[in-house]
Amino acid sequence: MHYFREAMTLFTFIAVISFYTSRHVEGAPTFVFPKILESRSEGAGKVLAITKDLTLNLQKSSVFAPEFLIHSSRDGTPVRYHMQGPEMERNLYHSVESMASVDVSEEERLTIEGILGDRLRIKPEPGMARSLDGSGGHLLYTVNEPVRHSQGQNDYDNQLSF
Repeated sequence: MHYFREAMTLFTFIAVISFYTSRHVEGAPTFVFPKILESRSEGAGKVLAITKDLTLNLQKSSVFAPEFLIHSSRDGTPVRYHMQGPEMERNLYHSVESMASVDVSEEERLTIEGILGDRLRIKPEPGMARSLDGSGGHLLYTVNEPVRHSQGQNDYDNQLSF
């Protein structure tokens, strides 16, 4: 049992080092430790290094009205949520060059989640070890189906009534 535990520890160590030092390969998930290289004035843009070869010049996003309602249901009961647009957009950024849209939070540690182009995605990995500077690990991965912008698609499947 003692040898098994040592072997598993060694295997885990090798796996983490392999993921940490590897470059992103199409289809293969990669662990990365993103860093903010430059943060312009509060609420403005950020320069975010994801990997050695992938850096995003992010701009603040604004997509919501100042106030809006979300209508949903919980256990068959209609529910309305009054939302504040600026609060929802607080950590929302985009990059026109990279076709990226990400949520960037710097509260306890740097966390990034979102879309980095047509098929590339990033999300935080909470259980992953931190780098030497304390930044948390993220999973960089591809999805099989790219984002499609087709006309005529109806999320409500013609169930709307006015």
